[in-house]
Amino acid sequence: MHGAGELRVHASNWGAIGSMPGTGLPYSNAPSAEWPAGSGVEYLFVAGLWVGAMVNGAPAVSTSAFEMEFRPSQDERDTVYWTASGYQNGARIPFNPDDDGDDAANEDPKDGFDNDNDGAIDEDFAAIGDQMMSRRFRDDEPAATSIYPSHTPMHLEVREDSYAFAEDDYDDFVGFTFRITNTGPDVLHDVYIGLMADGDVGTLNRPNYWGDDATGLERVAVNLGAHGTRTVTFPYWKDADGDGGEAPGYCGFVLLDHTVDPTGASAPDSVALRTWVVTSGAAAYEDGGDPTNDYERYALMSSGVIESPAGPGDIRAYMAVGPFPAVAPGQTIAFTVALVVTPGDFSNVARAVEAYDGRWFDLDHNPATGVDGKEHREPWYLPTDVMAPVWLAGVAVGPYGADVRVRWG
Repeated sequence: MHGAGELRVHASNWGAIGSMPGTGLPYSNAPSAEWPAGSGVEYLFVAGLWVGAMVNGAPAVSTSAFEMEFRPSQDERDTVYWTASGYQNGARIPFNPDDDGDDAANEDPKDGFDNDNDGAIDEDFAAIGDQMMSRRFRDDEPAATSIYPSHTPMHLEVREDSYAFAEDDYDDFVGFTFRITNTGPDVLHDVYIGLMADGDVGTLNRPNYWGDDATGLERVAVNLGAHGTRTVTFPYWKDADGDGGEAPGYCGFVLLDHTVDPTGASAPDSVALRTWVVTSGAAAYEDGGDPTNDYERYALMSSGVIESPAGPGDIRAYMAVGPFPAVAPGQTIAFTVALVVTPGDFSNVARAVEAYDGRWFDLDHNPATGVDGKEHREPWYLPTDVMAPVWLAGVAVGPYGADVRVRWG
């Protein structure tokens, strides 16, 4: 569970976000998306990664919620791994990110496996934030096809990292990056990546607290200083009447990044939301309810519909990006979002964008490149972060591998 900040979020190792309160599942008593921490006010039942594609001329969609078609393997090493900025073997720029001195940086993600086949495990990765969780899972585990006979595996492997921060002003969101690799023999065509979210808002002891939610879209302009202004679209859900001030927040996933191709040949040419659709938990698919099979799921993801505000009611929300025209065997595409809860000024959305914009560094020592001579961006550094070495027994070790955040004031 992410609990470093004011937004406490349960995050699984099969691509689902949220604890599904009230279901009786082993983790259902954990905070789902509680904000502020300790308030007992939840903003999410469950959300989950969806990946859709055309496979041999037919649509296939692998999901983490409600169907759990993405799953970790049965290997005991496939679990959730925890780290944080400053942990051993987790150095990144501005310190030397090559922890093991093999002339490669961050080539061994923290997942319990020897990814670079050098005989060592988790010896060179990037540790980010005050709490980082890492895991991997697939859509072709035998249990998935056994439980869901209509599931069509696409042989996808997903590496998911998520990040939380403890500092005031940056503790109301959790970031998520999904790296999706085609490990199968077939080219996947017209691929879409997205999230399904059942955003139930309220305290769990309030009867039918999930039945009066509403959705909307807000465009938020974020001043990134020398790097200009970035405007993001924030699709959100909220309690329609705020439960008398008990649940005042607006919750949603802000799209921060995905794989792009400036030519548009292999990926969208810019970061943009393709689809935002809202459905009713009380209706059949034909009447605006949830999709029930891969044909309906893929049609929803690829629809290109950006809906108007909806509710109140028991609503679900679907977002997607794409299409990625062809994802070849061995190819990886990435997708980054932040789950944010914010007051009505949407200030916490801006804070998430600032954190992802990170810090910029001059690595080529050429003052003519980049902005103000800085051409390299490291995401997920807070604007308030100050870099400093760590001293052990009077020896400065920071520049040789430690990644440390020092907070002044």
